[in-house]
Amino acid sequence: MPDALISAHSTLRPLFDALPESIKSMARSLYRRLLDWRYGQLGLAEAQQNDRIWKLHPSVALRGQEQEVETARWFRTVIRPGMDVMDIGANVGQMTLEMAYLVGQKGRVIAVEPGPGNLDLLEKHVEGNGFSDRVIVVAAACSDQTDQTVKLKIFGDDSNVVGSGFSILDVPQTRSQELLPEIFIQVQTTTIDALCSTYAFRPAIIKIDVEGAELLTLMGAKATLATIRPIIHFGFHPFAFSDPEAASQRILSLLVEHNYIIESRDGQTVTSSLDMEEYVARPQENREK
Repeated sequence: MPDALISAHSTLRPLFDALPESIKSMARSLYRRLLDWRYGQLGLAEAQQNDRIWKLHPSVALRGQEQEVETARWFRTVIRPGMDVMDIGANVGQMTLEMAYLVGQKGRVIAVEPGPGNLDLLEKHVEGNGFSDRVIVVAAACSDQTDQTVKLKIFGDDSNVVGSGFSILDVPQTRSQELLPEIFIQVQTTTIDALCSTYAFRPAIIKIDVEGAELLTLMGAKATLATIRPIIHFGFHPFAFSDPEAASQRILSLLVEHNYIIESRDGQTVTSSLDMEEYVARPQENREK
């Protein structure tokens, strides 16, 4: 069953929204103290997300019961027990957990995340949910070259902040990030090809969510695309490119050169340009999957 404090947050939210702002501030402070008292700074709470019960850090549990729900549902249609799969840009691991559940004890997941704060919760979520036997956590940023030191842009005033939008490119701030400070930390790079070689990995599915490093990540996966032929689920973030149309064309060209067909979320074939959306790239020979 979901934890009582987490469930109470969802149940009482309408009442909270109706409170005067001064009382809201006091209520938030009291609730945070209760969370810290019950779980400690790094404790995990049982919470429901995407129709499953996970053990999550309270800050992640409070994000709501539906997180990247369309992606999770898609995983459930294509990931099978025993598969090798990859989560590139794993964040705190919500999709990593879904993948680990679906591949079962005989499958494997490689989860790649460069942000220290995200990485800490990713590792705790994997361990806390009993998936250490099948998940390999890699502290790095995926790119087109391995063993390079690059700067990771983090929105916040602490390198251990937990969040999204982190990028190895100097991407402009979105509207929601405009008031946030930004810092840069050094991280190591890896490539999908290198990971497959190191771990004798043959991924059937690769999820890529890398905030502007999509092209670099795919360039570092050319051997994998040519020989292993995984299905790729990727997001495109046009705001992260100085010339999004040119980036879009290069991504499409790279995939087409490797005999992949790109589809939008509604199943339409994409041939001209990419928008801010999630896409699936399938090898031509198994498009019917």
